[in-house]
Amino acid sequence: MSIRVEPHDVADTVMGAWAYVMTVGTDGAHVVALHPTVGDDGRLHLAVGTGRAARNVAAGSAVTLVFPPRDGWPHAGYSLVVDATAHPVGDGVIALECTGAVGPRPAP
Repeated sequence: MSIRVEPHDVADTVMGAWAYVMTVGTDGAHVVALHPTVGDDGRLHLAVGTGRAARNVAAGSAVTLVFPPRDGWPHAGYSLVVDATAHPVGDGVIALECTGAVGPRPAP
């Protein structure tokens, strides 16, 4: 059974973790591994630079993050999938407004 995570709890849950960051553009999906930080606004921030992920976000792409399972998380063995909308905050950095999050159950 998957575990629902409240969007406002995501930033506290993932501090110090890395994630696969997925965006979609006219040329297909793009995946990159990044370390989100928590900004002064309490939202996750990603340094996406000026490349493909930044272009996809500028064109309106939603952002999905997949955090692999990690020791110390409330539910050992579970990954965390976060859906978000992105808002540029300058210098190749985007802030994420989490719209939903779930911890899919571990593979059998």
